[in-house]
Amino acid sequence: GAINAMRELHAQIRREVAHIEHALAPLALQPVLLKGAAYLVAGAAAALGRTFDDVDLLVPRERLGQTEAQLMMGGWITTHLTPYDQRYYREWMHELPPMVNRQRATVVDVHHNLLPLSARHVPDAELLLAHALLHHLIDDLAENVAAGAEAAGLLAALQLVGALLEQA
Repeated sequence: GAINAMRELHAQIRREVAHIEHALAPLALQPVLLKGAAYLVAGAAAALGRTFDDVDLLVPRERLGQTEAQLMMGGWITTHLTPYDQRYYREWMHELPPMVNRQRATVVDVHHNLLPLSARHVPDAELLLAHALLHHLIDDLAENVAAGAEAAGLLAALQLVGALLEQA
């Protein structure tokens, strides 16, 4: 019933995240998952019972064009094709127009910020991305810390930088 449907939806989102990561691999870009997909991949309790039909990700604004092109080569196409809609998203919003995969009909929203650029208070997306990358590096190092004292020292240094970033 409903539980099996939820499990299948979550499995589909995990597969879609893998497709997105594969499509973006040539860019050596580490996108940050947002909202439901982020909860799901992190194994957070907030994903339980949550329904969603797209994958939201955050990339640096200067990498939007590359990200969009790479996704298009991977089978996603843009929506909202009118010149007005394209201009609206690209100049005023915090994301590209949604992209739909031609084969799977799955949707990806590529964000460069969390709020529209026209909002009164816009967070510093570069700081968010740096923080996420740092935590990704710390997690990778923690998995490999058994490799020796040098890795343990680097891990300690990255954790210190992380603590300083959290205070910023």
